[in-house]
Amino acid sequence: MESKIKGIIFDFFGVLSAGVVDEWFPKYTPHLSKEEYQEKYLNPFDAGDMSANDMWEKLASISGKTGPEIANEWVALARIDWAMIARLQEFETKYRVAVCTNVGGDFLNAVLVANDLRDAFKTLVISSEVRLVKPGAEIYRLVLQKLELASEEAVFIDDREINVRGAEAVGMHGIHFTSLAQLNSELSKLGIS
Repeated sequence: MESKIKGIIFDFFGVLSAGVVDEWFPKYTPHLSKEEYQEKYLNPFDAGDMSANDMWEKLASISGKTGPEIANEWVALARIDWAMIARLQEFETKYRVAVCTNVGGDFLNAVLVANDLRDAFKTLVISSEVRLVKPGAEIYRLVLQKLELASEEAVFIDDREINVRGAEAVGMHGIHFTSLAQLNSELSKLGIS
C-alpha cells in the first residue's frame, strides 16, 4: 500500500527523550497533585509566560534545592532515546519531519546542547517560543504550515493521548507513543516503513 503521508511530526519529551516532569515533581513535591503542578508551573512555562530561570527559582522555593541544581537535574533526567533519534533521521530521507513540543525554550535548548542535538532538527516548534500549546489546534496548524502539508498528509506522534487527540481534531493521523516497536507497528499500518 502506498502511503499518502508526506510528513511525520514528533513530540520531544516522552518520545525522543525521557519525560522529566512526571519523574521530578512526585519526588520533590509530593504535596502537589499532577494537576496542581501542571497548572501552577508547567502551563505558564510551556506557554512562554515563565522563563526557565523563574521556573527553577519557583521550584527551589518548594523543593529545598537550588535553582541551578534543579536545572542540572532536569537536563540529566531528559535522557535521549538514541534509537528514536536514529529513526527520526531515517525518516528525514523520505519525509518532511518536525518536532513539536510543549516546553520552555531555554530548557529545551540546554537539553539539546548537552546532547549535541542543537542542529539536529530542521523544523522545531517550541510552544513557549510560538506562544501556542498542544492540544490547541493553532500549534498543529503552525507546524503543518512550516512543513507545507495538508493535515491528512501528516502523522503526529506524542506520548500524551490528549495531544494526539488534538492533532487528530485538525485532521492529522495520530499515534499515541509507548515504544519504538509499537510506533513502527502503527506506522506500518499507515504504509510507512
